[in-house]
Amino acid sequence: MKNIIIFCNSSWNIYNFRANLIKKISLDYSVQTISGKDKFSNKIKNLSKSNNINMQNRSMNIFQNLKEILKVRKIIKKTPNNILINFSNKSAIIGTLASFFFENKIINVINGLGSTFKNKNFLKKNFIKFL
Repeated sequence: MKNIIIFCNSSWNIYNFRANLIKKISLDYSVQTISGKDKFSNKIKNLSKSNNINMQNRSMNIFQNLKEILKVRKIIKKTPNNILINFSNKSAIIGTLASFFFENKIINVINGLGSTFKNKNFLKKNFIKFL
């Protein structure tokens, strides 16, 4: 059976916006989630196998981000033959980098980039454009 991993920066986002998707695809696939810890973390355990990690959503700290990449990589490595669906800017970057060298299909769903392009930070704006 194919495995689908849904990765988002918060459990709140998965619970409020991805619950119906998880219920629907659970009929044909094994589904698990990766998300940041918050007060909705326990609620998504009823939807699928859930993995919660400590994420600093707005952090640009390279060491913190590397730690998050390694945690996600460890989770992905345990389950072969994955389809990884990333549902936020940070999870798209971290999930894609964590999947490097694995034979995963990656789907990045990115919305809400308007604030990124309004941002005056040259490096951040151009890095997102590059990706």
